[in-house]
Amino acid sequence: MNKVNSVAAMEFLGLKRDRFILVSALRELRKQHPQWSLRVLHHVLQQGRSTCQLSLASVYRWCKALDRLQSMREDLQDTAFGGLWSSDVLQGPGIIIGGKKRKTYLLGIMDDASRFMISARFHLSEGIEPLMIDLRQALLRFGVPRRFYTDNDTAFHSRILHQVGVHLDIAIPHTQPYQAHGQGKIEHFFRTVREQFLDKATAKTLDQLNRDLQDWMVGYHRTPHEGIFGETPLDKRLRIESLCRNLPETVNIDALFLQSRMARIYRDGTFRLGNRLFEAPGARPANRVRIFFHPWDLSRVFYGQERWVARPLDRHQYAKQYEQPIRQEVCHE
Repeated sequence: MNKVNSVAAMEFLGLKRDRFILVSALRELRKQHPQWSLRVLHHVLQQGRSTCQLSLASVYRWCKALDRLQSMREDLQDTAFGGLWSSDVLQGPGIIIGGKKRKTYLLGIMDDASRFMISARFHLSEGIEPLMIDLRQALLRFGVPRRFYTDNDTAFHSRILHQVGVHLDIAIPHTQPYQAHGQGKIEHFFRTVREQFLDKATAKTLDQLNRDLQDWMVGYHRTPHEGIFGETPLDKRLRIESLCRNLPETVNIDALFLQSRMARIYRDGTFRLGNRLFEAPGARPANRVRIFFHPWDLSRVFYGQERWVARPLDRHQYAKQYEQPIRQEVCHE
């Protein structure tokens, strides 16, 4: 009888160990492949396992338990600085550049727990490049947050933002479609900007608009906020614990934020990036080549898989190089 009991106990412990291994594997798969369905997770976990049969219902139950545990951890993180940063874009006032009226966009990054604005700057576009510029500066200044919460705009689903999240271990959840209240705290900040800053803004240039905004932000950070029970964003940020991590010494942040796109090579061996022309010696005209650049510094641009250095076009030298004598046409009757 004792022998039978001992065998049953060993089988029970073996079953428990297998289930523990399966749950650990499930946690890792959910972290690495959040887009996988339950059926895919079940199929991957079940492969090569004959001793412990796993049902789809068990995968569903374990995923639900893991989600509850993750939610509890995130709730605790939301009470500390750097537990959650959220970002969104607000359309700003028009300004005149080169005789033409241009739209501006306010990109904001807010710490959820303290309502402290990590970054708030106006840009001339709402694409990925302004986001990368401001996020890079925020990481250098404050460190690496646990989560970076965004909406479903194209810029927030870009490859480079995902790359930054993977290398720096930043979770990047997104607002659920048609649920704008997920960004309610930063939307409240935008409403304050509209009522207290934009209605009185008189700046005519982008630089002046951003200088005026930074001056106004000093008062915002020192004003009691009803969302944090009358405490000021600056006081709460200094009072609560910070979860921000220092950038790893092994990470080259400039290389991490290096962006790329395809560009067309013109017949004269140049390509355009923004409003500037660059020379690409050796590139074949009429072809498209991949270029690499940092949006905050276009003094160094690279092209091709070998990362050749592209030179900014010297228009005066270019004009002399391609200057041709005027050919006179002779009319033969």
